[in-house]
Amino acid sequence: MRRTIRKRVTNTGKDRLYTIFAFFIVAPILSIVLAFALVQNVILPRLDEGQKTISTVDEGLGDKVEKNYGLEGDLSSTVDGETLGTEAIDLTENVSESEEETAETTFYGIQIGNFSSITNAEEFIKELKGNNFDNGYIVNVGNSYKVFAGEFKIKEEAYNYLENVREIYEDAFVNTVSSKDKIFRPE
Repeated sequence: MRRTIRKRVTNTGKDRLYTIFAFFIVAPILSIVLAFALVQNVILPRLDEGQKTISTVDEGLGDKVEKNYGLEGDLSSTVDGETLGTEAIDLTENVSESEEETAETTFYGIQIGNFSSITNAEEFIKELKGNNFDNGYIVNVGNSYKVFAGEFKIKEEAYNYLENVREIYEDAFVNTVSSKDKIFRPE
């Protein structure tokens, strides 16, 4: 049997710097970039997909009422022996976009809470009524349900009312509410 003498591997100063550079600079930067890409391309799209499947409005709130007064069937009528028409008349109310934009109003309200589910917001409205705030309502903005009390056109009036609300709810503040937002008024 023949023995071979292997060269002993010696790390020079330059080799040690490469190791330190690889483990303490390149590896953390690479892991941060990969984590960011994973969150942006895999996790967030699946979360958004789950939000689209959840109904934003529970039944019974009555916020969406379709005004479709379509009359079907034979609508022929006679006036002085003449037939006026036999086609169905569609009386669907169509509001143009310009009319909707001009109908938008903004007012001030006291925001008391912000919830991710409407059931929690409704429970908080019940708590408000228990504390003698009967004018509570819920505004759906994006993925959250904001609980408000009071509607004011003048900001100073809202701040005066805020003083009363802060006696019970210290975190309350004045916020603007747009009529374009979905507003629920639970009973």
